[in-house]
Amino acid sequence: MANSVADLHSLFSTMEGSDHNDSACIDFNSIRKIRYKDRVSDPTLYSPGILQGLRVGVLDEFAIEELDPRNRRIQALAIEML
Repeated sequence: MANSVADLHSLFSTMEGSDHNDSACIDFNSIRKIRYKDRVSDPTLYSPGILQGLRVGVLDEFAIEELDPRNRRIQALAIEML
């Protein structure tokens, strides 16, 4: 998704906020229960391993049967890396 935490911060800054056209939209500014939110929202964090111990969930809805093999491999690799 990104090469560094700073790049990820830029990406999140672009995507954050509400979108009334997106039923799955999450306004991260209104969520107080995200553990380790500072690890992905602080652009000054460049330390290797900064995300160590962070738990990542993969929604079952992302296991799309119609997904082409190339994208399925990319998805599997991303999940494995996380």
